[in-house]
Amino acid sequence: DRAYTLSDHISSTHGVRVSADNREIASAVIRAGGGASGVHDRSAFLHGDSLFLAVGPFVVHLAIPSLDLLWSVETDEATCFGVHRISDSSDFISHGELSISRVTEDGRILWSESGADIFTGDLTMLRQEVRVADFDGRRYSFDLVTGASKLLPST
Repeated sequence: DRAYTLSDHISSTHGVRVSADNREIASAVIRAGGGASGVHDRSAFLHGDSLFLAVGPFVVHLAIPSLDLLWSVETDEATCFGVHRISDSSDFISHGELSISRVTEDGRILWSESGADIFTGDLTMLRQEVRVADFDGRRYSFDLVTGASKLLPST
């Protein structure tokens, strides 16, 4: 039904379908540049009547069930690996290749922090912090409210 193109050069294409009672209600294709992003457990999440989806370096907010594009925001210069809901908040964390960012439900980036190398490790959401490791094995903690980062001792 719809196609949204977020970049001139395309490296990632994700499709979304909404159906009910074995009938398709809406479908959309979202295309973006940057580093290629795949589809996995952390590519998207539903929150109320909204879908938040990582595509290339962007996070998009789609209305459910229409799949209208409400906004898109570039949360990383390279690739957004995934999106993670913050408990007791409508905000979420974007796990980017180069940046970890806190984003509001209306698409504002509250803070964005980088590390010494790319964030290839799994991201863990804790009550007051986000933890992630970079390519060289350095482990970081980011305060959920301020984004202040600190290196954690290696294990």
